[in-house]
Amino acid sequence: MNISFADLRRRSRGHAATVIGVAVILALLVFVLPTHLARWVLDSKLDELGLQGSGIEYVDIDLWNSEIRFGPLTIGVPRANPVRMEQFGLKYSLLRLFSRRRLGKESIVEGLVLDVAHDSAGRIAVNSIGIFGLLPQSDPGPSEEEGDSVWGV
Repeated sequence: MNISFADLRRRSRGHAATVIGVAVILALLVFVLPTHLARWVLDSKLDELGLQGSGIEYVDIDLWNSEIRFGPLTIGVPRANPVRMEQFGLKYSLLRLFSRRRLGKESIVEGLVLDVAHDSAGRIAVNSIGIFGLLPQSDPGPSEEEGDSVWGV
């Protein structure tokens, strides 16, 4: 079996091209795909909640610290002032995912900008959304005028 030097050079070039191609694909899978996947998940979750999100300039995925950070983020509902966050993040645990629990352990919000206002009736609105319907109505209990005492006497 006679193998010339030119044949060896051609074979080694073919193997080198294969190794470089696999390395490029792995680098894309590790560094590019997670960012696009995180953007897609955020957009789909906001749509699922009926929120409109915009203004995301960066997505930072820290695999070593198990964190995903987005920023700045503007979210809101139609016909209301949006909420702006300089940074929104999520600390996650893959073990929780495999045990069929939610992925996130902790949420991180930095630089939250809200617009809180009172109307003439004393109701509170956060970013043009009234929160009086969201708060539980408390039972005032028996009044002193009725003669009921706390001890039931």
